[in-house]
Amino acid sequence: MSGPTAQGPPPPYGAPAPAPAQPPPPMWAPAGGSYLPNLRHDPWGMISFASRAVGFLLLFISALVLVAAVSIPGSCYTTPTSCGATWLSNAATATVVAKLLAVIGLAALGFGAAVKLHYGLKATAATTPDESRIIASERRVEGALFIASVALLVVIAITVNVFPTFTFPGL
Repeated sequence: MSGPTAQGPPPPYGAPAPAPAQPPPPMWAPAGGSYLPNLRHDPWGMISFASRAVGFLLLFISALVLVAAVSIPGSCYTTPTSCGATWLSNAATATVVAKLLAVIGLAALGFGAAVKLHYGLKATAATTPDESRIIASERRVEGALFIASVALLVVIAITVNVFPTFTFPGL
């Protein structure tokens, strides 16, 4: 037998013929590795990210409210009598709204940092030295973010007279 259909010598008598390939078992996901990103398997990382994103958004909105509503309008410079008690009342109300949004935003930032610190940044036995350094630096950043958000919450609490009256010496 020669030609394009020849496949070499026939197997000796008594040798079993190769078994046909078995189809893979039925699966709900396609073969070839995971098609989901790794973040999908880490709900705490997603919760932390979402909380921090909401916190930053609320801080941005509070800054917008504060700047837009408390800034002295140009008409106050041309006609000073136009900026009477009404403008001051509106500015005080906008300041309260901005502080409330800032407090909620800072709380969300602190919560996101705490969740990532507690659940997300853990070293395992299989962690390499490079990964350990990265985890340690991320823990420092998240810890600093948590401490900064708590410190700013205390500053806001001081400015709304939650604590006993505090006066700066010499003012």
